[in-house]
Amino acid sequence: MWYHELMALPIASNNCNLEIMDAEDPLFMLYTSGTTGKPKAILHTHGGYMVGVYSTLKYVFDIHEEDRYWCAADPGWITGHSYIVYGPLLNGATSFMYEGAPTYPYPNRWWSMIEKYGIIFSIPLLLQFAD
Repeated sequence: MWYHELMALPIASNNCNLEIMDAEDPLFMLYTSGTTGKPKAILHTHGGYMVGVYSTLKYVFDIHEEDRYWCAADPGWITGHSYIVYGPLLNGATSFMYEGAPTYPYPNRWWSMIEKYGIIFSIPLLLQFAD
């Protein structure tokens, strides 16, 4: 769905109360068990996380406002929510998301979407097909 279509819905509103945050205020904790099997967490802060995601998408991926960007990672992964949601929003770019398997209903599903919507790639997608 396009943003303007969502905003036309009766429940949509342009009003959003903002909360001023300090750069070192906690944003989220990411848990992993690694090789030990014991849960460990890393605390991401607003400033550090957002600056990192913004700058890597801007300077490593070379994203521009007119780009239609697609990160093929799962949104539940750190790569997914970082580069599907936060990074494109911070850079003013359009992020493409879809639901479902990459080969259903046809094996060329990804390539069809790329062609139809004029999408540029993300690193996770390129690495998957590098072998």
